[in-house]
Amino acid sequence: MRAHFGPWVAPEITAAAVDAYIEDRLEEDAAPATVNRGTQLLGRAFRLALERGKVTTVPSIRHLPEKNVREGFFERPEFEAVLAALPDDLRDLVLFAYLTGWRRGEICSLRWTDVDLDGGAIRLRPDNAKTGRGRTVMLDPTLRALMERRQQARLLERDGVVTVIDVVFHHDGAPVRDFRRGWASACIAAGLYHVEREADGTERKVHDRLFHDLRRTAIRNMIRAGVPERVAMEISGHAPALSSTATTSRTRPTSVPPRSRSGAATRPGRSPHEPGTADDSVRGHHSGSGGGPRARSAVRVWSA
Repeated sequence: MRAHFGPWVAPEITAAAVDAYIEDRLEEDAAPATVNRGTQLLGRAFRLALERGKVTTVPSIRHLPEKNVREGFFERPEFEAVLAALPDDLRDLVLFAYLTGWRRGEICSLRWTDVDLDGGAIRLRPDNAKTGRGRTVMLDPTLRALMERRQQARLLERDGVVTVIDVVFHHDGAPVRDFRRGWASACIAAGLYHVEREADGTERKVHDRLFHDLRRTAIRNMIRAGVPERVAMEISGHAPALSSTATTSRTRPTSVPPRSRSGAATRPGRSPHEPGTADDSVRGHHSGSGGGPRARSAVRVWSA
């Protein structure tokens, strides 16, 4: 809390600013209880300042429902509804997250020097990975089509001058940074929200899904498709030490489709970019950092 708001002056700490802080902490997968402890301290500080005449108003600070484990997932119709409501420049970014389970910062850091369309691979540099371990995802047909669309969007024309954009996901040529407002609006438009009442009696809609829920959903979908849990964790970029009961309890599906004798999921899949069609794509994966031979596994993607 001090690291975030320390340099701010009191009038700048509005309800919207606190909400943005809360969303950032949740995206980092901080527990709601942890976030609440920090915002409660902030609220107490404001109330003391009000009592002593140092401030004239206290921002409205929402309290998160506290659960020990987050269980936010997208079912297929929910994801498609959010995807349709997003601005054009965010749809491919969100679809990439849904397919790979990569973190927001990792996706936004991607540059064309990290993409090998001829070789069918996307590489995440170690210095852009939260765990510090680089990794590679091989292109299946859905991811390839996505990257080909991004390649077409790479050329930006302004006043007759064509600029080649270096980043994969951009907004008018600039790297995508803060898209909380667009994400919240899309979730609300898709009906994924609840209503909260402010102290003054006014009501507002608060979205019920985090961008980070795409990460949990991607891992769950891989496991449902018969992908070994270890491989799903590697694709999404979990550190080896985190591939344990404590981590996978947040991503393991509560129900698994029936499997054939070979252990593969028998439930048919669909490509999230083409609703209603079969997705027989295969994604290969190998770790991009040192520490022994690079493992390569075929992954069939099934979308819930």
